[in-house]
Amino acid sequence: MSNLVLKLPFWLKNIVFSLYGIKMAMLRNRGQQSYFKEFRSYEILPEDSKTDWINQQLRFQLDFARKHVPYYRSYWDSTPDKDHMILSNWPILNKADIRGNEAAFISDLYQISSLVKVNTSGTTGTPMVFYFDRKSYARWFAIYYFNLLEKNGINIKKDRWVNIGGRIICDPNQRVPPFWIHNYPMNQIYMSSYHLSDDNLRYYINKLENSGITYIVGYPSSINELAGWILRNKHALNLHLKAVFTNAEPLTGLQRENILQAFKCKVIQTYGSSEFALAASESSDGSMKIWAQTGVLEVIDPDENGVGEFLLTGLVNKAMPLIRYKVGDSGKAETNNSIPTVIYKIEGRTDDMIHSKSGRTIGRLDPIFKKNLKIREVQVVQVKEDHLVFRVVKDEGYSQIEEEQLLREATKRLGDEFEINFEYVPYIERTKNGKFRAVVSLIQ
Repeated sequence: MSNLVLKLPFWLKNIVFSLYGIKMAMLRNRGQQSYFKEFRSYEILPEDSKTDWINQQLRFQLDFARKHVPYYRSYWDSTPDKDHMILSNWPILNKADIRGNEAAFISDLYQISSLVKVNTSGTTGTPMVFYFDRKSYARWFAIYYFNLLEKNGINIKKDRWVNIGGRIICDPNQRVPPFWIHNYPMNQIYMSSYHLSDDNLRYYINKLENSGITYIVGYPSSINELAGWILRNKHALNLHLKAVFTNAEPLTGLQRENILQAFKCKVIQTYGSSEFALAASESSDGSMKIWAQTGVLEVIDPDENGVGEFLLTGLVNKAMPLIRYKVGDSGKAETNNSIPTVIYKIEGRTDDMIHSKSGRTIGRLDPIFKKNLKIREVQVVQVKEDHLVFRVVKDEGYSQIEEEQLLREATKRLGDEFEINFEYVPYIERTKNGKFRAVVSLIQ
């Protein structure tokens, strides 16, 4: 939301956000029922038929990308001795291959002006831009709604819900509610993840109880803050939820227990790439069941425990298909099928938390870096209670403009409680397991 919208009175801000909601609903709900019919038919197929279907979709995507995507077409024209219909023959695709070269990955069947543009930082703090045709965009969300909502008894049209995330919806220095905004067309209340202090949590809980919601979606670290307040204050929660769905971060065992105890409903962890290349959700045995229609997972170079890097091949997006895309996560998946259907372990998304003097606990900070900034990587380090250091790996063309924009975006979310300095480094160190940590706290 723009700075102008943030300054609007609450009632007018709700109108603006709801107008945005109308646009999103139109994009996401197109052809939804026909997709649901397709997905229900898939659900009743025998397992071998499901595998055949996935292989058929994969072959189509490989052939489509080879013929219509300039980057891949150039590769295969120069590599005539290999079969492009075999996935393992394709080159591994890195973020650096795409960044700044997006046009080469867009199918020649589409005009870029007609596509849906999505900015994301991914899991490495690296800003990226992806494009989706409208049909693929709607199909992706139909898969999401079917697997997560319909399968868990949630009425997509009627049930109200809360989303707790990193979108800026109010001034970071705001000390009184509302810390939320309404998206009426989508039955959504969007809550800020930047104002979860002990003083404010009671307002959040009161809003939850008085809004008639039936499920919550959001960062587990943020939802855990709500659960912790409920448990610490022995609050008799007047709320009957069908489910809590966590996203963007790993759900720890302690967080799960807190959320279960506080909200008294099932807690389901989800996994998804913002590039729309793969998604999964937790099954009853605790493993992550891959949503077959979204994509194909490969785990490469596994260690002695079976943990390796994830490569994703998306099956949905025709405008900008990603083949063997190194998403930045690692983990363990089943090995008894040529195409894994279950993820047993996910690594690479655990960040520390930022704690402010006023008592706020702030989790995901990657939305700061979703602008088209000339940076390769960035890591936020909390060195003191009131002092943050942004460790930045510059990209070509980086200037004082980028630093000023980073500072503005950080201040929007963090307020004026922190001194923010910049440290420019050639490389950001990984952990001993090779993981990138986007947020590091030295005061915990």
